[in-house]
Amino acid sequence: FLDEISDTTPAFQARLLRVLQEGEIKPVGSNGSIKVNVRVISAGNKPLEHLVSTKLFRADLYYRLAVLPLTVPPLRERREDILLLVGYFLEQCAKKHGREPMHLSSDAQTALVHHSWPGNVRELENLIERVVVTCPHSTIEVKDFFSDHPLQTAKSDLSAIGKTARQEAERSRILQALRDAKGDKTRAARALNISRSSLYNKLRDYHIS
Repeated sequence: FLDEISDTTPAFQARLLRVLQEGEIKPVGSNGSIKVNVRVISAGNKPLEHLVSTKLFRADLYYRLAVLPLTVPPLRERREDILLLVGYFLEQCAKKHGREPMHLSSDAQTALVHHSWPGNVRELENLIERVVVTCPHSTIEVKDFFSDHPLQTAKSDLSAIGKTARQEAERSRILQALRDAKGDKTRAARALNISRSSLYNKLRDYHIS
């Protein structure tokens, strides 16, 4: 597995291309070459097509490597994976550092899910390991994350996030009540256990016509 293939030097790219083309390598200190039969998996954090077009990556090597290209979206585009990864990293890091099983508070989970993760999965893994090493208790709160990490600034946003979630849930309940009542607002208000005037106020607030 070759990681960060997009950051390799022209000299390395030339040597790798020779290995792939001729199927042989020359070990350090050896006068001869030996045949190899390998499958190469590589990964990079920059689009190789763009690097090829700007002459920063060899086109012949690119076509050798790009037999089965797979694009993995950044973490911010697959937020449903964040807590799954957190659970895995927590378990692995706790074992590595001899800690009891640890878990996140609901606020900490919210902060992690809403963070933009410019450093992708590596940033997440690094943060989890840091907090496993330093957190004195088994429940990780937002305050346990380091002051130099953007998650600390997310604390002030948590109440706003929670308020938005509650509003979205209430709007959904109102819409469902109206559907069940076939548009009859009196019946919908009764089902929601609120007055008709309160329902009209909420319809206005949530822009429900």
